[in-house]
Amino acid sequence: PIVKEELRLAIQSKRLSNGLSADVSSDSSSSDRAYERPSTRLKRELTHDEHERRKRRRERNKIAAAKCRNKKKEKTEGLQKESEKLESVNADLKAQIEELK
Repeated sequence: PIVKEELRLAIQSKRLSNGLSADVSSDSSSSDRAYERPSTRLKRELTHDEHERRKRRRERNKIAAAKCRNKKKEKTEGLQKESEKLESVNADLKAQIEELK
């Protein structure tokens, strides 16, 4: 409840700073609308530097995502191989137990 109140106050102050109504009671009832940007806010043009920074960041993110996917795939394959090896060892041990009985 305290966090919710803090969020409500933060939203109110942000709405006031953007020149909108401070009344958030109608917005808080709809969780979908909480993520919408106010329609009065216009997208500004990015400067060349901002565009380049965004492009570099997206490229780095793309590389990091690919690396993460590859690492996850390798880990999964390693676990699969280990599982198959352990199942084989388990089957051999069960056969040995039966032989000893």
